[in-house]
Formats: sequence, C-alpha cells, structure tokens
Amino acid sequence: MAKLEVGTNQHVEISTPSQAKAAEMLNVSRESVISARKVIDQGSVELIKKVDAGKIAVSTTAKKQNC
Repeated sequence: MAKLEVGTNQHVEISTPSQAKAAEMLNVSRESVISARKVIDQGSVELIKKVDAGKIAVSTTAKKQNC
C-alpha cells in the first residue's frame, strides 16, 4: 500500500461485516458486538485493556460507563 500512487486503491471494495454477521463469526450476541463497539469508541485505554484481558465483561463496562 505504501508504494501505491495516490488514488490507486480508491476502487477497492472494503467489506465490513454487519453487527449480526460479526456476532455470528465471534459466537456472541449482537448486543455484545454493539457494547464492544461503544466501549472501543467511548472507553478509556485502561478500560479497554481490562475488557480485552477478560477482567471485566464488555456488557458490564458499557453499562457502567454509560456508553
């Protein structure tokens, strides 16, 4: 990518799975995917690290942080 000319990749399709598809792929509920996104977008780095390490549930974090 770093060696491509400007605009070279503008027509490349970047596909992001839907929340439902992501939930299916991760074997979690859609609500967990939504909570995780909120924590990533609104949570502190420290909080995200705790969730990532499994020290606190993503759903609990989203509720406590009022995300």
